[in-house]
Amino acid sequence: MMVSLACDQRKFIACRDGRVGFKKSYEPSRVFDGKTYRGGRRNYPCLLRPTFGDGGEKPIKRHLDGGWLPIPVTTVRDGGIVTRQRTYVAPLDDQPPPGAPHWLRRRAVCVVEYCIENTTAKAAPASLALALFKHAKKGQLARLKAVKEGAVVSLGKDLLAFIDTRRAAPLAVATEPGTVRLTGALPPRTTARVAAYLPAWQVAPQDYAQFCGDVAWPERLRAYWEGIMAPATQIELPDTLLTNIVRASQVHCMLAASSEENGQRIDVWTSADRYGALESESQPIIRGMGVVGQAEFARRGLDFFVKRYNAAGYLTTGYTMMGTGWHLWTLAEHFGRTQDRAWLGQVAPEVARVCTWIARQRAKTKRLDAKGRKVR
Repeated sequence: MMVSLACDQRKFIACRDGRVGFKKSYEPSRVFDGKTYRGGRRNYPCLLRPTFGDGGEKPIKRHLDGGWLPIPVTTVRDGGIVTRQRTYVAPLDDQPPPGAPHWLRRRAVCVVEYCIENTTAKAAPASLALALFKHAKKGQLARLKAVKEGAVVSLGKDLLAFIDTRRAAPLAVATEPGTVRLTGALPPRTTARVAAYLPAWQVAPQDYAQFCGDVAWPERLRAYWEGIMAPATQIELPDTLLTNIVRASQVHCMLAASSEENGQRIDVWTSADRYGALESESQPIIRGMGVVGQAEFARRGLDFFVKRYNAAGYLTTGYTMMGTGWHLWTLAEHFGRTQDRAWLGQVAPEVARVCTWIARQRAKTKRLDAKGRKVR
């Protein structure tokens, strides 16, 4: 599952088996000239790979914390030892940068929490190993250095992760080349905890201590997403699962999307990490988000395409021509719902160019052929 802040370029991947990958930046869908279409987030260098117990196959379950929040929880059962891994991206800043929308944050951190619990009435052996992968491009193994609070993972001058083991007792912590290992006998009804912090902005290795504070990261994340969902249509259904699906679907659209120019426009990706915004397939996402009250997302998503009308006066990534009309239809519906005349006045000159192009294309068939029939 992809996790990030809303419409953020920096994406993390939380795999079902516990692996965590990351991509701190990517090239958005910038070129719409019918020839070049740039997009794709497929290569996520893997930073952490946990080994639960002896590494053998074990029952795994996964669910979303709270039913809709972007916090996938992986639960691994090894006899009486149950390990729960929660992976999510939380904002470090309380406010957006000047001039940015309310959901944008410069500093965000991927938090990976491990809770190892002995659910039995007897002491039981428990172990968890966190392995580090080589950097995908540089072919380097991240450097692992033990500190009093745990371990610092760095590559060159960048902090990749801080592994906090201060609550790992009674398990013993060993820092080995490329691995942090927790082992020992866990007393009955006892829990050991460890957390990894992966900053999504450039941090020097020696500055890891900023993640040692007593921060309620899940509560911070919940407040962030509840603030984003508050202006939208509030839908409560008799079936809790369906209610959560409606909420989680909106969150997913924001997780897959990106943004540009300090959040001024939203790049509405259509296939999460496979391909980016398309002049056709992005429109149903924009329309759907607008229908459920996410008007700001819809407007900034439309602005992304308005910015990309070509010199001839139409819109295409080289994928379709019908996307031009689809986009105009979506834009018109958005104005019908919001009556945002100030915004429409800003984009009207560009929209008029597209309408003029359409009129020119229609004029090409406004004649009769040699047999007096309408030209199609």
